[in-house]
Amino acid sequence: AAGNAIDAASQPLTCTDTTVTADSLYKYRVYAKNAAGTGSLAGDVSAYTLLAASAAPSQMSAPTQVTPPVSATEVSIEWSAVTGDAQSIQGYRVYMNSGVEGSSFTLVSDAKDATLLSYTAHDLTPGRVYQFKVAAVTVAGEGAASNPLSVLAAALPGAPGTPTRVLTVSTATSFEVEWAPPASTGAPGVAIGGYNVYIDDGLGGSIATVTNKAASVTSHTFTSLTAGRTYRVQVAATQQTSGLEGPRSPVTSLVASAPPPAPLLTVGNASANSVPLSRTELTPQGILLP
Repeated sequence: AAGNAIDAASQPLTCTDTTVTADSLYKYRVYAKNAAGTGSLAGDVSAYTLLAASAAPSQMSAPTQVTPPVSATEVSIEWSAVTGDAQSIQGYRVYMNSGVEGSSFTLVSDAKDATLLSYTAHDLTPGRVYQFKVAAVTVAGEGAASNPLSVLAAALPGAPGTPTRVLTVSTATSFEVEWAPPASTGAPGVAIGGYNVYIDDGLGGSIATVTNKAASVTSHTFTSLTAGRTYRVQVAATQQTSGLEGPRSPVTSLVASAPPPAPLLTVGNASANSVPLSRTELTPQGILLP
């Protein structure tokens, strides 16, 4: 469609258009003019140039990490909307590196939605440090990217040792278990946050009931058990910063029963150089065994 003509005779080789509307795109081309008139539209004229009546947005503040993370292979970041600019924001672009030191940033999100202020990266390598930058986009183009945000993809601890029973504190309705800490915390400088101790209902159900223990505690006593039932127990360590749980230990099966009492010793008739002893075993209920 035909546009407005702007006479640039008083400003050789330059022209200022003061009729534009903010945040709009305009196409311009130049025609030669002399005393005989303006050059033909089909003649020697310049090509169109697309210009925006707007400036690129200002640099954004660095994004922040959304915590706690969803998993060890995902990282979510969020940022504040750009404010204070005259132009309208059309969306945001997110750049990310590969988690390898010195790697370059690549575009991973180009959402055309100014209300979308977050991004989740998937399929990450646990223990790697990834960097993210965000830039706002207007009709004029992309603004300066934010300073980078460094995020550690959660490094999960290994599985603790198989829990074992502590016989000295077991009763018919309770038992204590203990375990060894995992051989690996997941990454150098990453600490264990604690332990989740799991037990089933003693009837073959899922091992779902959980008790949380501090990182310095490697034992737990289960109480209010049903005597004679076999319970399955597992333990898992959590990462300190993220709270994410590592793999569970192997399952151990334990019967809720008291350890047998000490056997009875009977002293026979002693001689000058011997004392005969006999032992009688007892059941946990104190019944004599033949």
